[in-house]
Amino acid sequence: MNARSLTPDQNPDDAPSFTVLRTLVNLLDNSQKQRIGLGNHIGAIRRGDSNNLPDHALLLERWEARFKELEESLLGEIKANLKEHPVYPYIKQIHGMGPALIGKLLAPIDIHRAPTVSALWRYCGQGVNEAGERDRPRKGETLNYNARLKTVCYLIGVSFIKTGSPYRLIYDRAKSQYQATRSDWTDAHIHMASM
Repeated sequence: MNARSLTPDQNPDDAPSFTVLRTLVNLLDNSQKQRIGLGNHIGAIRRGDSNNLPDHALLLERWEARFKELEESLLGEIKANLKEHPVYPYIKQIHGMGPALIGKLLAPIDIHRAPTVSALWRYCGQGVNEAGERDRPRKGETLNYNARLKTVCYLIGVSFIKTGSPYRLIYDRAKSQYQATRSDWTDAHIHMASM
């Protein structure tokens, strides 16, 4: 059964392609964290900030390269798996959205938890509460959004800005408006609000 063959009474979480996509994205995240950690450790050795000997850096570099190869393989499988997702034909056309970001965006979405557009925004951490303020973590309370999805949305915004996506124009307009109307805000506040 693929994602397109689901009947209305079936749960998309039961579809093998969605389950596999989630697993592949989790593996990619874990591999990236390991590779980045190794890179940081290698840098510390090279700077002399580590107790390890310089020849440890060579060992770590070899494993860092293997994690990079693993990430490439995982990206290939993610891309192949995404072809089964009903949203993929539309989202792959967006400039600044590659297979890794698309997979990280689509894998955790549970359409049963977020059946409307506003519920989806809230689930992705982009909602506002009754007071008109953005949702944010509060001590002692359970998050009402998926924190990983919120991070992915931020990364997508960064990608749009860096790649010159058509969405960059929206960011630039918002930034200009905030700069003109919010003189009390810091540059970082304006940047985040614009994103």
